[in-house]
Amino acid sequence: MPASSDSTRSADPTGSHDQLSPADSSLDDLGVVIPDDPSALEGERQALLDEQARGLGTAAGPDFSQREAPPGLPRFLTRRWHGVGISGPLIIAVLLTVAVIGSFMTILAPSSGPTPLPQPLAQAPSGFTPGEVGALLPSTNVELDGVPLNVQRFRPVVMAIVPRQCPTCEDSLRNANRQAREFGLRLAIVGAADQAAQLSDLSRSATNRLAAVLIDVNSGLTTVYAGSTPTLVLVHSDGIIGAIVRDPSATQRLELQLAPLAEPALGRPAI
Repeated sequence: MPASSDSTRSADPTGSHDQLSPADSSLDDLGVVIPDDPSALEGERQALLDEQARGLGTAAGPDFSQREAPPGLPRFLTRRWHGVGISGPLIIAVLLTVAVIGSFMTILAPSSGPTPLPQPLAQAPSGFTPGEVGALLPSTNVELDGVPLNVQRFRPVVMAIVPRQCPTCEDSLRNANRQAREFGLRLAIVGAADQAAQLSDLSRSATNRLAAVLIDVNSGLTTVYAGSTPTLVLVHSDGIIGAIVRDPSATQRLELQLAPLAEPALGRPAI
């Protein structure tokens, strides 16, 4: 049969089907409707192109954002984040590194134990002079942030009485503060009124402002514990002095003296 027969004639490449014979009923039998305006098929054409693009990729290359992950590998490990240009595995590696470093810092950092509660102030033991081991602190006022308070209210506590010229104070107080915090105790730095700036600087540099600054307005402590080096006065929860450490070094261990301070001293042997 000649190829130019009316019954086998194809549509014009431009989309026109004027050359199809009206007698051709085979398309009607198949349920195919050819519209007079080819633009009516634009929606179906675009849908077909989208389907092909999803299945085969575009001319610029395969779309990795839609690629299925290999079996057993989470999708987020294979997907590239186009917005920032960083792959998922790199992000995860960075986060894991930060988590590990943070864990080590937490382990190595000095921990703070539970803060012991003050107990009722003990009666002044007979036969002891206030300010010595086994006795109460001298009943004198100090100022905390400008507020006058009786020093016997601070218990349990590690008091550091510092002289005006003290080149070793920063290192020794840093060591004392670190160990005190392990037992939930607070360090208090004590000095005369004209030492206020010095005490504040020591609290900042040696303890990151964790230590309280007490101004000995009546010289009740600085007179008793006067010296050319710092003096640590370790006070129990009932106000009894458990130990006095003069000229503490930057590496001196204080656990034996600090451990009992959370409990009342009466009935305990002095250290």
